[in-house]
Amino acid sequence: MKMKTWKNIINTFVKVETKFDSLRRLLSLRLKLNDPIQITPYLGYGTTKHLYLKGRVLENENIEPPSTDDTILDNIINIYKRLESDEVVGARLKARFRGLEEETVTDNEGFFEVHFDMPSPLEDEAFWYDVELELIEPSLSKEEKISCKGWVMVPSHTAQFGVISDIDDTVIKTEATNLLAMAKNTLLHNAHTRLPFDGVPAFYKALKHGTHATAFNPIFYVSSSPWNLYDLFIDMFEFHHIPLGPLLLQDYGLDENTMFIKEHHIHKLEQIKKVLQIYPKLPFILIGDSGQKDPEIYEEVVRTYPNQIKAIYIRDVSSERRDKEVERIAERVKKLDVDMLLVWNTFVAAEHAIKHRLIPAEKLAHIGANLVDKV
Repeated sequence: MKMKTWKNIINTFVKVETKFDSLRRLLSLRLKLNDPIQITPYLGYGTTKHLYLKGRVLENENIEPPSTDDTILDNIINIYKRLESDEVVGARLKARFRGLEEETVTDNEGFFEVHFDMPSPLEDEAFWYDVELELIEPSLSKEEKISCKGWVMVPSHTAQFGVISDIDDTVIKTEATNLLAMAKNTLLHNAHTRLPFDGVPAFYKALKHGTHATAFNPIFYVSSSPWNLYDLFIDMFEFHHIPLGPLLLQDYGLDENTMFIKEHHIHKLEQIKKVLQIYPKLPFILIGDSGQKDPEIYEEVVRTYPNQIKAIYIRDVSSERRDKEVERIAERVKKLDVDMLLVWNTFVAAEHAIKHRLIPAEKLAHIGANLVDKV
């Protein structure tokens, strides 16, 4: 069957699904059968001249807060609630920031985006700026007014560099190359019981502050995991004291312009390039793992933006055969004057960062404390 025919079929399916969702939502509202609506803003990012915020409007599934005492069944139920999300299509929201107002409408998957162009550059260098969000439609009673705050990160002029990091098998132990192990880690654990690699919280904190006491270096997390897991990642980072930053996850839904889920490397490459283009004068450190295609993706990034990458750290989570492939990639990247290190633990990456004056030497002892992981 021709590609155009497939696209026509999918477009028809999307339109029918959208119409069905709208009718279901309308009927539920009238019969008061629906779950409460919630606005879920994702951490945004921008510059002193432009702010960008993304989020989603969903029915509240009442996902229970995580606990180390949660049973396997508790965790499975909560993951199911996340993945079986009920999006609110066509919801209208109003966003406000310092006297500016923008209206936005959710798409077929309940996502919305907000863009603010500043009439004059921001001068207070707050690092995080809050944006007020209010649901306009579906209309509710005054007692049921739904509003919240979203947060947008704006790096200041004191930033020495930025960090773009993978999540699975880079920050958090996932075993993404083993389908059964990955399913076990994702389905049977929660934000409190899923563990980061040893030394990661301390290393990322050190990178965030760099070598200047007043510096706040931005950290972006890029992953092919679905947006449905956003709150799980945020809870995980907060519980394990990993610095927060915008999460650039993937939409697994269908729309009229998307036939299939983007391949892992395409999504990551697009998001990384977008960040580098927004901050053209800021150099970046790239952090990933050897399990999938991070080394290949990062090599392409270096070739496209040769003057914007300071260093690359690849966590070794793969076989010896794959290690040799990564080492060959590292040799090619070295010819472009960028170090790509294949590291077996966080301590090795930290030593390199200290040598190149990315973090202060006194942070090494804290990063190395209780370091036991060797992958």
